[in-house]
Amino acid sequence: MSLFPRKNCVAVTWTLSGECRGVRLRGSGAHCRVMAVWNATVPPGEGLASVLAEGVEALEANQQTLIVAGGAEEGISFVDLTLPSLSSDELRSAVGFELAKHCPLPADRVVSGFRILSSGPSVRVRLVYLRQVVWEKWLEAVRGIGVGVDAVVTLAFALDPVLEGHDLVVGGAKDGTCFSLRAGVESARHPVPGAPSPTDAADLSFLKSSGALGSVPSDQRASYAPALLLGAYGLTSAMPRDQKTGLPLPYEFRPRRNRMSKLLAIGLAVYAVAAALVLAVREYGVRDTYLEFVSRQTVGVESMITGGAKPMDKKRQEYVQTLREQLEEAESAYEKRPTLAAVLVDLTQTIGKEGWCDSFEWRDGTVTVQVRETEEDPDLRRNMELSPVLGDVLQTKRGPDGRGGFIRKFQMNARYDFEGEESKPAPGPSIPRGVPTVRPLPASPEGEGTTIPSLPAPPGGGGPGVGAGTAVPAEKGGR
Repeated sequence: MSLFPRKNCVAVTWTLSGECRGVRLRGSGAHCRVMAVWNATVPPGEGLASVLAEGVEALEANQQTLIVAGGAEEGISFVDLTLPSLSSDELRSAVGFELAKHCPLPADRVVSGFRILSSGPSVRVRLVYLRQVVWEKWLEAVRGIGVGVDAVVTLAFALDPVLEGHDLVVGGAKDGTCFSLRAGVESARHPVPGAPSPTDAADLSFLKSSGALGSVPSDQRASYAPALLLGAYGLTSAMPRDQKTGLPLPYEFRPRRNRMSKLLAIGLAVYAVAAALVLAVREYGVRDTYLEFVSRQTVGVESMITGGAKPMDKKRQEYVQTLREQLEEAESAYEKRPTLAAVLVDLTQTIGKEGWCDSFEWRDGTVTVQVRETEEDPDLRRNMELSPVLGDVLQTKRGPDGRGGFIRKFQMNARYDFEGEESKPAPGPSIPRGVPTVRPLPASPEGEGTTIPSLPAPPGGGGPGVGAGTAVPAEKGGR
């Protein structure tokens, strides 16, 4: 993968003593080339902003050139963190919590930013923070750059991926001590205080050739290292991603090309909304026209129906009225149908002791019941039909149950009798089961009385009644 996919970048840096350095780099795959260098010293009585503006102009930067700036100042710190994989909002909250833990100053007196070094199950994050007064000085220094600035960052923020895996020595306090930034696992940096040594020099192997840097005296080339580092960082694909989470650069400092892109995006959004409104208005007009057409057609059809309808004669009106009354009566009966409890009580009383129900189903007023009997009751269906809470009884199954009894299945409706509905006559007195039936005796041919066989007298003497051998006159035809 190409380390420097972007083409041109200008980087400017400055020190506390007013020494300014600048370079213009061109990216080319895994390497970059120094195209131009610039150096200046802020003269007494002149501001840093005007000097940096002259330097950017001398490096031939235009609207399409990426510009990165950064200074050397006390009060700048960074820390590498290992956090769990989080969403964007959760990651910002976690970094803010870590800032309060590592920074000794209140949150309103520092400016901070972070960049993601690596992601996975855990996320490596580099948190950079500096004092608010230092950040305000930096913004004042780059205010004079007419073409705008893409990023204002610290050197620690830009170390990786340019110098990933390489150690680096950066300046420390005013007493001349330095910090050696040792490379760790997953781009982590571990600052180690100590005096610089030749073996700790920065690795600038990312340069394809010294290019314009070759014209600089060898004893001065080291002063261009911060500018080279920022310029190489600007050529990487990491800088556009880091602009969302890095040090907050105000909108008015950004290049005009970014502003134009934003204005173009706003213009396109406004155009899209306007086009949508126009299409909506046109669609509304088409629908309104169609609805008006449908309304006219409806009026015409209604006129045709009204004109072609014939008035009903008296007989038809009476017939329709009768149907309505019957329908209302049926609906009233349906609404006032018996409850499930009333049906169960009535079936219990109707079936009697010689039978029992082994299956019962209630479905929206339709009752299906299966009855088992030791002896078949021929009046069971009629008794169900005569029930005040049941009607429309239909026997759907009948046969032996294989155990010496009978099984029958009935289907009926739970309803009250309609007003005026003719009920079948009530059943006559039933003879208790187990009592033998007495059949009428035939009449004597001579018309004389028939002798009824005597019944055995109960213990203790015969009771009142017809005695043995009593002759009873028989009516003609017999009973």
